[in-house]
Amino acid sequence: MRKLIVVTDNQSPLTQNQLTEFFRTAGIGWSHYFSNAWLLVDQAGRSARWWFEQIDPIIGADRKFAVFEVEPRSWWARGPSTLANWMRTMWLSRFAAE
Repeated sequence: MRKLIVVTDNQSPLTQNQLTEFFRTAGIGWSHYFSNAWLLVDQAGRSARWWFEQIDPIIGADRKFAVFEVEPRSWWARGPSTLANWMRTMWLSRFAAE
């Protein structure tokens, strides 16, 4: 299982929607509470490189983005209660870490 952060820069709403739809159909846990970032929980353990290669055709060569694999230890956030709930249940929970 891997946890990743995808960060984009200056994407059109169409491209953001395409990325969100891709993550929605990929069979992973994901969150998109920030306009240029997605948090991913991949139970299949695919690498940041694998995700980069899947996202690259959606973003296009003339745009910037990065994929980071992370090992979250703690977090603090401000936003809707659904953000905090997702962070507790998916991002840091014992179940998601197994």
